[in-house]
Amino acid sequence: MRTKSKTITLTLAAIFLAGCAGFRGGNLPNLMDADLALTEKTKTRIFYENQFDTSMNISDKSHKKALEKQKQQFFEQLSRSGCCELVETRDEADLIVNAKLALHSSNAAMIGAFITGYSLYTIPSWVTPKMTYEVDVVSSAGVAHSYRYQDQYTLVQWLPMLFVFPFANPLPMEKELQFNAYRNLLVDLKKSGLLKAEDSTRLSRDRHDEVVPAKEAPPRSYRPQEPRTSMQPARSEPSRVPEQRSAVAPDTTTEAKRVASAHNCSTQIELDYQGAGGSIYMTPCGARGIKKIMCDQTECRLMD
Repeated sequence: MRTKSKTITLTLAAIFLAGCAGFRGGNLPNLMDADLALTEKTKTRIFYENQFDTSMNISDKSHKKALEKQKQQFFEQLSRSGCCELVETRDEADLIVNAKLALHSSNAAMIGAFITGYSLYTIPSWVTPKMTYEVDVVSSAGVAHSYRYQDQYTLVQWLPMLFVFPFANPLPMEKELQFNAYRNLLVDLKKSGLLKAEDSTRLSRDRHDEVVPAKEAPPRSYRPQEPRTSMQPARSEPSRVPEQRSAVAPDTTTEAKRVASAHNCSTQIELDYQGAGGSIYMTPCGARGIKKIMCDQTECRLMD
């Protein structure tokens, strides 16, 4: 009989538990371990101080355990990223991280949860726990940065959530929000240049040194000049003589006749040649035979 009662109790508890579902608020980028590609051979040493605040009334012992648990979870994300290591003192640290994690939810939500349970999950209720993660970081060089991460999830209690529970289990939801906040912090530390990246810097610098600038090709219109020694005369471009167009000489017939008459020659002259330089006429001069009269641009004269 006791076994049967226990079985019924466990079955009802499972049904009521499965009547819950959690839905993330999505206020932060959902980062996975693959997004923490921060592995460096030179680890950044971090001194981590944390505070924990909650709306629940817990004892000092439980508060201390919560602090240790939160620090251990943060260390777990450091180990997965491969970027950093925790140190025990401030003097050893490259970064001093002062973090405060706060988890708050409305105490009035307990009334709705009681009504839902009393109605065997036929009356729905919900509550929205909120997480706030505030971080102050100071580097050994005195550079300070502050970060704030806030996210939430909604816990719904209702019988139809039986079908949603396998895909929206609310039990690990709070832990997942915290882990995601730690991942976002590590990525932001990397973006801010606070994590050591000596190997990446060295690799980038080595690659830069290996780059040989390509020689610029001379323009097509450019012809490299041959070196000229003292025994080799400089080449000179041949001077271009402008083309002279043939022109018709002015009419010098009258002047040629005048010259022929002045030398007692016949005025029955005959044109022998005409060009750009002048004209040549032939005229009979009695016993002296045929003479030439040459005319240029200015005068005509008898040739002996």
